[in-house]
Amino acid sequence: MFMLLILIITNLSSWIASDSFEAVFNISDCDTVNINVGQTVTGPSQVPRPSKQFPTKKVAKLLKCKRNPSIQEFRLVAENLGRFWKPLGEEMKFPWGKLDNIEEDNRRQVDRCHQLLRDWYDLKDDEATISALSEHLITIKAFSTLAVLAENVVTNDENSSS
Repeated sequence: MFMLLILIITNLSSWIASDSFEAVFNISDCDTVNINVGQTVTGPSQVPRPSKQFPTKKVAKLLKCKRNPSIQEFRLVAENLGRFWKPLGEEMKFPWGKLDNIEEDNRRQVDRCHQLLRDWYDLKDDEATISALSEHLITIKAFSTLAVLAENVVTNDENSSS
């Protein structure tokens, strides 16, 4: 049973080589589980933990921020969002045809995301705020992008108000 599971995981990872792959498996009868090539986890104490806590206070400030995102903040989101640009577009209520056009017109995912954010800004104008963007990122569970945005926006806002 254990060998079959590793064989399936190995085959799956070769099929999706271009995208990252996450999976959770409940294997109760095993002492050791191979996670990646060369990485073995033998117990819960060896499971890697994130080095930083999620910046909840900074995210709370993001949700209150009513200004429009800057070009730099759009670039930051585009660089960190990756393949989640399409769920973001769906959350922003863009029609499928528009998302398909963005995908056809832009080869790289970062360019697709940047185009999506520009179109959202053009469409929503004054409603396209840091707060609204943050709510969309929370809805699609793009927490790592949200954390990067929170670090940048709050730090820059604190520096400019000093």
